[in-house]
Amino acid sequence: MNKQLTIILFILVLLGCEKGDGFKEFGYEFIFMPQAMVTGGINNNYSVPAGGGEYTNNFIVNNGKVDVLLGVLRSGSSGSAAYSVDILSYAPSAEVLESLEGEALPSSMYTLPNKVDVSSDKTGEVFYLSIDSQALLTEAYDGKILVLTVEITNPTFYELAEKGTKVNVVIDVDKLRTYL
Repeated sequence: MNKQLTIILFILVLLGCEKGDGFKEFGYEFIFMPQAMVTGGINNNYSVPAGGGEYTNNFIVNNGKVDVLLGVLRSGSSGSAAYSVDILSYAPSAEVLESLEGEALPSSMYTLPNKVDVSSDKTGEVFYLSIDSQALLTEAYDGKILVLTVEITNPTFYELAEKGTKVNVVIDVDKLRTYL
């Protein structure tokens, strides 16, 4: 009898349990670029190269190109839906270039996708800024800091975050050359 009572009480306790907060949806759903947040909000500069070694670098050297890692991410936790964003690139403002003592990355040296699609089973997606590595090795870029502003716009679903949708990719040519 004692054993049966214990089993019944145990079953009642299990049935009385509710799902914990870990199963609840939380947060607001906004799209942003994680690379725009690497300085903790101080600015939206993304230094290349960064990382401590082969497996932590923020770029890949591949087939004559330097592929700089960029991406989009959706915050919050809810039922997911597929979305896409348009990708814009342009020369940074004069103020940004002056503060970095840099110059704009020439459009002839890089390629970037126009759009990034994120499937419904993911919260984000990676894309690459591909830079011609041979051009970086020319004498014209000795000691240079090259800068490109990359921005996400026009989401098909969800909203863009208030901050973190634009990043200045700051390329230290001399430091990057050690990997080429």
